[in-house]
Amino acid sequence: MGRIVGLVFDDLKPAQPDPAELTKAELKEKLDAAGVEYNDKMTKDELIALLEE
Repeated sequence: MGRIVGLVFDDLKPAQPDPAELTKAELKEKLDAAGVEYNDKMTKDELIALLEE
Protein backbone atom coordinates (compact mmCIF):
# COMPACT_ATOMS: atom_id res chain seq x y z
CA MET A 1 0.00 0.00 0.00
CA GLY A 2 1.18 3.53 -0.74
CA ARG A 3 1.21 6.46 1.64
CA ILE A 4 -0.18 9.90 1.00
CA VAL A 5 2.01 12.60 2.44
CA GLY A 6 1.10 16.27 2.23
CA LEU A 7 2.15 19.56 3.69
CA VAL A 8 -0.13 22.50 4.34
CA PHE A 9 1.20 26.02 4.66
CA ASP A 10 -1.58 28.26 5.94
CA ASP A 11 0.64 31.25 6.62
CA LEU A 12 1.99 31.72 3.11
CA LYS A 13 1.02 34.98 1.46
CA PRO A 14 0.44 35.23 -2.27
CA ALA A 15 3.55 36.30 -4.14
CA GLN A 16 3.84 40.05 -4.54
CA PRO A 17 4.57 41.05 -8.13
CA ASP A 18 7.82 42.84 -8.82
CA PRO A 19 7.03 46.59 -8.93
CA ALA A 20 8.95 46.87 -12.22
CA GLU A 21 6.40 44.49 -13.79
CA LEU A 22 3.44 46.69 -12.81
CA THR A 23 1.99 49.30 -15.13
CA LYS A 24 2.14 52.96 -14.20
CA ALA A 25 -1.62 52.89 -13.46
CA GLU A 26 -1.21 49.88 -11.15
CA LEU A 27 1.62 51.64 -9.31
CA LYS A 28 -0.59 54.70 -8.84
CA GLU A 29 -3.40 52.49 -7.48
CA LYS A 30 -1.01 50.96 -4.93
CA LEU A 31 0.26 54.40 -3.90
CA ASP A 32 -3.31 55.67 -3.54
CA ALA A 33 -4.20 52.65 -1.39
CA ALA A 34 -1.15 53.33 0.81
CA GLY A 35 -2.05 57.02 1.11
CA VAL A 36 1.21 58.14 -0.52
CA GLU A 37 1.16 61.46 -2.38
CA TYR A 38 2.71 61.60 -5.84
CA ASN A 39 2.80 63.85 -8.88
CA ASP A 40 0.99 62.63 -12.01
CA LYS A 41 4.02 63.63 -14.08
CA MET A 42 6.39 61.32 -12.18
CA THR A 43 8.15 58.59 -14.14
CA LYS A 44 7.52 54.93 -13.49
CA ASP A 45 10.92 54.65 -11.76
CA GLU A 46 10.03 57.54 -9.42
CA LEU A 47 6.71 55.88 -8.57
CA ILE A 48 8.50 52.59 -7.82
CA ALA A 49 10.91 54.44 -5.51
CA LEU A 50 7.97 55.93 -3.60
CA LEU A 51 6.30 52.55 -3.33
CA GLU A 52 9.45 50.96 -1.90
CA GLU A 53 9.90 53.61 0.82
